[in-house]
Order: sequence, then C-alpha cells, then structure tokens
Amino acid sequence: GSAWICKKHGFSYEEMIKLPDLGAQLLVDGFKEMKSDAIYVGGSVWMAWAHAFGSSVKADVIGAPIVVGTAFDDPENQIPELTDAEIREALLADCYVQAGLNQVKAVKAIVGDEYPLMTGHDGPLTACGILIGMEQLMMALGKREPWLPKLQEFAARCIAVYADLIVEAGCDIINCCDPVSSGDMISFPMFKKTVYPYYLKYAELKEHKETPVLVHICGKAGQRVELIRDFGAKFFSVDYMVDLDDMLDKCEGKMVMVGNINPAGVMLEGTPDEVYNDTMSILEKAAAHNGRTIPCTGCELPADSPLENILALSKAAEDYVAK
Repeated sequence: GSAWICKKHGFSYEEMIKLPDLGAQLLVDGFKEMKSDAIYVGGSVWMAWAHAFGSSVKADVIGAPIVVGTAFDDPENQIPELTDAEIREALLADCYVQAGLNQVKAVKAIVGDEYPLMTGHDGPLTACGILIGMEQLMMALGKREPWLPKLQEFAARCIAVYADLIVEAGCDIINCCDPVSSGDMISFPMFKKTVYPYYLKYAELKEHKETPVLVHICGKAGQRVELIRDFGAKFFSVDYMVDLDDMLDKCEGKMVMVGNINPAGVMLEGTPDEVYNDTMSILEKAAAHNGRTIPCTGCELPADSPLENILALSKAAEDYVAK
C-alpha cells in the first residue's frame, strides 16, 4: 500500500525518503486510513540492497515505478566473493539501505507494538535477475550457465544479511518477494531443482530465524506451496488466479495464506460490492479449512485504487467476524 500512499500525497518514492521523517508519519496515517492490520515500510527502497553492489535505482515517478539497472554485465567474471561481514559492511555504507533502515526505525518509534511492521527484499531468483537483468537470467537458466550457482549463492547471502539488518531496525515480518519464481516464468521442476535450494540457503544464513517470513510469488504459484511450507515460511502471499482451496489443503495448517483478491480487476477497477464479496468468499473458504487465511490483494495495491474499495475489504472482514 505504500505506492497508494505516495500517489495520494503526490510524492515519488525518492521525494518521500527526502522528507525529514522519511515519510514515516505518512505511512502510519495511510495504513490506518486503509484500516490495515499491519504497516508496510520500505517500499521506497525495495531494491536498496542491490544498489550497494552497483545497481542503479530510479524511483522518481509518482505512483511508484522503480527502475533498477544491472550490477554485473559480465557475471562470469564480476560476481564478487565476499564474506557475510563484508556484505553487511557494504550494505550499511549504502545511502538507500540507510534510508530504508531509518524509515523502519522511524515508523517503529511512532507505532511501537500497536502494529506489526513488514518490509523486505527480493526473493532468491528475483534477486539474481535484479543483479544481471531478467532477460540474461532467463537465458542463463535455459543454458544452465556454469556461473549461475555462484550468482545464486551471492544473491542468497545478500538478501539474508539484508533481512537481518531490517529485523534489527524493528521489522516484525520479512517479505520475501520472488515474482520471477512464478509458474508463468519457470517450470516447477526448474523451481524445485535450481531455485529452491537457495531458499534453503537463505534460511540457513539468516541469523534472525525467529522472525516470520512472508513469501510472495506472483501469478501461477500453486505448485510451489508445499516447498514454501517446508522452507519454513509462516505466510504465503498468492495472486487471484490461484485456487485457494487447494492451497489451504496443501498447507496442512502449517502456513497462513495471504492475498487472492485481484489487484487490478477488482481492487482497482471493481466496485466496493465486488471487493466485499470476494473478501467474504475468501473467508468462507478459510473457515472450511480451520482458518489461517488473511484476505489481501494478490500483489501490490494499485496506486489508483479507490479508498472505498480498500475499506470494503476491511468491512467484509469485520462483518464476517461479527457473524
């Protein structure tokens, strides 16, 4: 929802983090206005970790588009060999990383324990695409380039260290967003064999293992649910085309499903009644599986979503609980 808040106030992300409080009060007020049960922080510096290793980051357009340049044009020869301590040092020296960490601290200072704070980073495969470009990553996967494991190891280390930094700043839930792992992008066998081991590596490397992780995979993510469950994620955020009943069956009560409302077709372009009915449908499916579902948009809340639609989501949840 941070893109929605930026759009409402006429700020780009870069303008937001130049405010004296880095936009902390705007975030708190905005999520309260939406009646959200959590506050998402750090949307303005989503790719901050990659900036520390040479990626350009441009976030100067109102409505939140972020353009990220590659860090390595020649990954076979450019992937650095750094210890976790050296990665941490590089991250802490980066202006974007500092802005993100300070924004978390500023929001935490306002809300304390009243709201859980969520922020995050790219997932293991998407992080590789950020570093070398998505097209080059897809080609590397197809060709089984010998340098790919080294890139994946480096990316997993970077996001694990970054995850620890944001937890230390006050983050309560880590959002690991991996759209490139979607079934629309790669096959399930490729995900299981080539990508999933670096989810496990990421989990192994993180020091703050007690902090819950929310994994988001866009599009067709249904085949990934059991692996994400076994990886240890506490939440799995999925898009609207995913069969929620099937996902809840496969969760086996070990993971909370999040999302499943069409971000553009319903939340942006639909009516409050459509949002309300979709939310009710999600809650009714959840009840049939002993709960463990949080209704939410299936991906980022579109910046132009009507407030009436957003409030219809929380109204449905309130009405369902009151029944």
